[in-house]
Amino acid sequence: MEEIKKYSTVKIGTDRGFGWVFTIVFLLITAYCWYVDWSRGIVLFGLLAGVTLLFATLAPNLLSPFNKMWLKFGFFLHFYIVNPILMTLIFFLLFFPIGLLLKCFNKDPLRRKFEEKATSYWIRRDDGCGAGINKTFKNQF
Repeated sequence: MEEIKKYSTVKIGTDRGFGWVFTIVFLLITAYCWYVDWSRGIVLFGLLAGVTLLFATLAPNLLSPFNKMWLKFGFFLHFYIVNPILMTLIFFLLFFPIGLLLKCFNKDPLRRKFEEKATSYWIRRDDGCGAGINKTFKNQF
């Protein structure tokens, strides 16, 4: 985790905001427990919501260790679970099939093939301006 702190520019949120967010989360879980008629869950998460709201309002500094643990948990999820899985999915669902299709149809959009008889690999432009590059790149922005 030390490596994460060195390169990270994420600022930790306020302890009061953390408390309010988790109060809402616990209230939503309490509502779900009420919906499925689980009385122990209603009591447990209702109490957690009340205690979290009390701490967030009166003594938010008591929530600081939990706020820091939540941030570290988020970093863990980002670096070791979500990011690698997402990048793997993007590669295998997007880039790999496109590469296979290009190989199947013998396409080379980057023109990387070696040509023995070629004197140059420059690509001639014929844009109809007559003056060439100077006119076409005059007002780029």
